[in-house]
Amino acid sequence: MAIRYFFLGILALCVLGYFANQNTKSLKYSKIERPLFVFDNSTLYTFKNNKITQMMYSVKAKKFKYRSELYQVNTLIKNKQNTVDKIDSDNVYLSSSFIIFKNNVLASRGDFVKFKTKRLFYKIRTGLAYNYDYFSGHYYNYIFNGISLHIDTKNDIIRAAHVHFELPADTKDKNK
Repeated sequence: MAIRYFFLGILALCVLGYFANQNTKSLKYSKIERPLFVFDNSTLYTFKNNKITQMMYSVKAKKFKYRSELYQVNTLIKNKQNTVDKIDSDNVYLSSSFIIFKNNVLASRGDFVKFKTKRLFYKIRTGLAYNYDYFSGHYYNYIFNGISLHIDTKNDIIRAAHVHFELPADTKDKNK
């Protein structure tokens, strides 16, 4: 009789142990993604139709599975009009369809358009660059600033919200 109670007790403990919630601390793998490659003083080229369309020079680059991170980056993007867009920034996050420029972004096209902002998003396939932060820049001799900058690099269109242009005042009187 005692053996039967002993086996029923063991069976009850097994059933309770099976359905009981286990709150033991197990080893968990780190959620931090580690880079596949790390490069110092790297150059990234993008080819399209046997021509170089984009060059990115960086101090440090990290290649992950689905994205890349670049630091202290100088970017040159060639357009169909044989103009070159130059974008300098501290951090760049590069994926298959987007480039995100962050921290001290300084962009220019030729000698006539230059602007500075905190971050800039660039769609690779469409050639659209935009941000929703404050920006300031120069267009020829004119100073402009505003919010929410949108640039169509293929059609050479620049749009922004709350833009303020400062026109240079002529210091010389033309009538004299």
